Amino acid sequence: MKRIVLTTFLALSLVSGLTSPSNAVQKSSGSTCSKNGAVKVLNSVKLVCKKVGKSLIWTQTGANKEERPAVVDKEIPKQNPVNRLTLKSSIEAESKLRLELVEDVYLGHCASFLVYSWGIADSYEGVFYRQKKEYLIPVDLSSKGNLPLSFTFGCSGYPIQSYAIEWALKENVYTPTVKALQAPINKLNIQNSLPEKFDLTTPGEIRVGFPRIENVENSMIFQDDGYFASETAISFGVNKRLDSCVAKILNSQGIDVKNKAYGPGVSTSYNVAGLLPSGFDRINGYGYVSYKGSKNEELTLEISCLGSGNYTSAFFHPAPKVLLNVTEEAKCPASYKDQTLPSLKPANLELTCKEEPIGNFTWTSVPKGQATPTNRPAPTVTLSPEEQKKLKVMIRTAQSLGLKAQKIQQNLQNSLKGSASNKFSSEKISRMNALITQAGEIHLRSIRLNTASSFSQTATEIAQLAQRFEVLESSYGDLLESS
Repeated sequence: MKRIVLTTFLALSLVSGLTSPSNAVQKSSGSTCSKNGAVKVLNSVKLVCKKVGKSLIWTQTGANKEERPAVVDKEIPKQNPVNRLTLKSSIEAESKLRLELVEDVYLGHCASFLVYSWGIADSYEGVFYRQKKEYLIPVDLSSKGNLPLSFTFGCSGYPIQSYAIEWALKENVYTPTVKALQAPINKLNIQNSLPEKFDLTTPGEIRVGFPRIENVENSMIFQDDGYFASETAISFGVNKRLDSCVAKILNSQGIDVKNKAYGPGVSTSYNVAGLLPSGFDRINGYGYVSYKGSKNEELTLEISCLGSGNYTSAFFHPAPKVLLNVTEEAKCPASYKDQTLPSLKPANLELTCKEEPIGNFTWTSVPKGQATPTNRPAPTVTLSPEEQKKLKVMIRTAQSLGLKAQKIQQNLQNSLKGSASNKFSSEKISRMNALITQAGEIHLRSIRLNTASSFSQTATEIAQLAQRFEVLESSYGDLLESS
């Protein structure tokens, strides 16, 4: 019995010995408290309840300040320094800001953007160039207002990082220093605006380049569903530097169906929140937008610019010339199950759409003599009644342009009848005759349009007529102004 009591006493003595006055103070210091400004004394050490961040914490004061535990704001997560990249800055040839990685990481496929006083700059190699592990950014060192304020980049395998760029005037030259920010800048939180000295007195111009229909039909991009898609890639530009533009491609329901905008070295499938490329280079006034689809579609391009105004145009997106990727082991649509079609590559091979045990469908070669002939026609895009209705509307619209062209033709012919009294120059008469010929051709081609032709051919013809009429109308307007 005495042995048990003695053992218990020794254990308690050891525990109390571990809890020294100094340890008790350290344990209390840094713990939470309930009233700001409250004071307590523990083992001759004064503790004050203070607000640190959003918490109330007992803080040690007096002689033993070195024992105060460091308080870390829990709202700012610590980053693993091993998993972060380091930038250093310099000026090259007085016209380029060099942001170079200390680590040996290739930047070719990293998404990135700059922040200026007027907003975001990204996309296209005119904004920043890459040389293995460095960015070269053209800068205007004549004014601090023209210089970038921060740089954000994200590379595969590393967190998104932002660096503040600070500019100091030394010997009449601005020199940069970069400082890593604890949290990355989210592009979606940056508001784009026009610079203070942006010229709003002269009208802006939006120039758009549509691809040729036949080039779109031949683009044939393979999709996961077994079909090919064609891509309509549209480029546009503005004549006002630092303008801010947003492009949309709207379907018949008014839904924006454009693909993710292109960025230098960044795939259109890139999908990291806060780093999506905008598709418009504000520094050089150049943009890009595209649409991929497997059907004939009538779409609308809308471009809205803060300084250059708006642009709207309907355009036709054609289906690819070849709808199915009939190649061995490629995916095939479930609707083609057990159908046999000629292979695209290699030639003279028949492939059958077979279901695999896991539920996928693939094109599979069948030994000669075992293939079941199919009467299924070559795959084409079947037009729905809705699409047929659209084609009729498109034809009516084109024919109304033809009537307008006929009216312009008649006005020009009547003007030429009185050319002797009006004393037109030979150059002007030549211009009028050329416009009469153009107007007559547009009117004649619009009359020939009909729904019996293929959708693709008719839509292509309508798109060309619309472009020709736009040129005719503009030239006719210029002619009237010169009169």
